[in-house]
Amino acid sequence: MTGIIIVAIVIIGIIYFVNQYNEGKRKIEEEKKRHDRIKFLAEQTKKQEEEKRLALIQQIKLEEKKKLDEANRLEKIRLQKIEDEKYETFTIVVVGQSNGKYTCVLKRQNNTYAYVERPETAFQLNASIKLLKDNANNFPWISETQHNKKQKEVIEQKQKEEKIARQNALQSIENQQRNFCESNTNFSENIQLLQNQNNINFSNIRRLSVNYVNQLSKETADKLHSELNSGVTIIETEGHLHKYIHAYGNMHQAKLLQSFQAIPNFFEVIDGKEIEIIDYGCGQGIGSIVFFEFLSSVHWGENMNHRGWQCSIDRVRLIEPSELALKRASLNVKAILSTIWDVNILSIHKTIGQIDFQDLSTKASAIKFHIFSNILDVDDFNIEKFAQKINETQQGINYFICVSPKFWEDGVHPRNLRLDAFMKYFQQRHNVCVISTRESNINSWKRYERVFNVSL
Repeated sequence: MTGIIIVAIVIIGIIYFVNQYNEGKRKIEEEKKRHDRIKFLAEQTKKQEEEKRLALIQQIKLEEKKKLDEANRLEKIRLQKIEDEKYETFTIVVVGQSNGKYTCVLKRQNNTYAYVERPETAFQLNASIKLLKDNANNFPWISETQHNKKQKEVIEQKQKEEKIARQNALQSIENQQRNFCESNTNFSENIQLLQNQNNINFSNIRRLSVNYVNQLSKETADKLHSELNSGVTIIETEGHLHKYIHAYGNMHQAKLLQSFQAIPNFFEVIDGKEIEIIDYGCGQGIGSIVFFEFLSSVHWGENMNHRGWQCSIDRVRLIEPSELALKRASLNVKAILSTIWDVNILSIHKTIGQIDFQDLSTKASAIKFHIFSNILDVDDFNIEKFAQKINETQQGINYFICVSPKFWEDGVHPRNLRLDAFMKYFQQRHNVCVISTRESNINSWKRYERVFNVSL
């Protein structure tokens, strides 16, 4: 029993001491952990303080850099201001060169101007340019009033030079047109003979062609007539010239003469006035020739007594695509007019569609007679665009004599409608006086006529 008690006591003692040992070991470990935590916290605190110190140093450096940058910026501004004070900014208000005297005009803020020659060629209007003040002060600065006056003079001089250039170019063209005339041919020699005999008129001009055709065989004459294609074909041979006036000359004369006669108070209209004639698709000049013979008969009267009034013809424009026909037209018209008036005859080698504004340049003060004999009905040009050219160039009083064959007995053929469209163009824009709209035949010739006048 005693042994059991002793063993129990020993066991209890061992357990006690083991517990004491474990408790002491636990306390040691807890102390160690507490010590480690204190050390960790101390290290963290030290680290944070170091980071704060470094951040503060970095902030100080950044602020110092900003101060330095700002100081440098201000210094640059100061230096640039000093540099800029050497210069002045100007506006370029005029670019160009007149008579080689200047290439640009500079404007100061005080509205003074300087005309400056500079080597640059790429000036832009309203651009800015910087120049040294010392150099700029040497420029001959003028007031705005002086500048405006000088610019007006420059513009007027430029316009004058351009006008002279245009006039010279036009004069050159007109010189060529005046010399565009048939010469050194049997026909021109016969025309000269008629002039010398003071016997030049449409009938005798046509008789030269009649004689030519009468010498041909019937087969040859018929072939030429067929090739004319009712007068639409552009003439390219001597034979076709003669056959055309032989076949169609009297028709043109009859129609046009009645159209001219339809103009009321004709001599009162032209008395004391300048006249200009434009003969479109003139062929051999039949329209102009008939007009001048009519004008001469009105001027002198049927008994050839002078009626006591005067008019002058400034220019006759003959427009025709056939070079051969146009040269003959020029010859014929010059021959007719040489016995009555000294006139500028301009031969324009073009189709109706090719006519430009220069070809239609006339005086606003002159009375214009526009002759369209069998041409408006030809549908190879735009009627409205052509009428627009006339509308924009023919200022003043204009008479339009438009005749063609009447293609249908009943109704209106599209080709005849072109004459109506031409007249309608002006009726829609101006106060048109319609003089004659006959569609009756003359002998065996069918007629579609539109005669009107308008002030443009």
